[in-house]
Amino acid sequence: MGKIQRADPDTRRWAFWLTFVVFALGSASLFGVLANISSMEAWLEENLAYLLDNVYLTVICAFIIVSPVIAGAVYLLILGNRTIKEGQFPPDGYAVSRDSPLIEGPDARTRGRIIQFLSVILLLAVMSIPLIIGYIFYSISLMLNPA
Repeated sequence: MGKIQRADPDTRRWAFWLTFVVFALGSASLFGVLANISSMEAWLEENLAYLLDNVYLTVICAFIIVSPVIAGAVYLLILGNRTIKEGQFPPDGYAVSRDSPLIEGPDARTRGRIIQFLSVILLLAVMSIPLIIGYIFYSISLMLNPA
């Protein structure tokens, strides 16, 4: 049997609390949006002309909304790079929350390339969302205000 990277109890505890806090914040945000959807729609109707005149604001807001996913994709890209560079997964210095088999050599590099590929796909998909929203707002503003 291969090498095993031992679990770190502090990492397990930290991962549990991080998951709990993120879940709680996400649930509270979703509940807040759903509870106030009618007032948000009214605000959007009142300020639509301003948003169409300042499309960059919608793009900035959309980037802010997707920024946690962008950060996660960048983390995965770094993890994939380190896996390929060191030839082992998980790389040195990465704490694990449970005992994990240490994958070395070509198998680790393959796993690193898969992680890189998926993180780039995720980055492209997530970063296209604000750009598409900006393009839609820009197209509407051109239709309403032809130059």
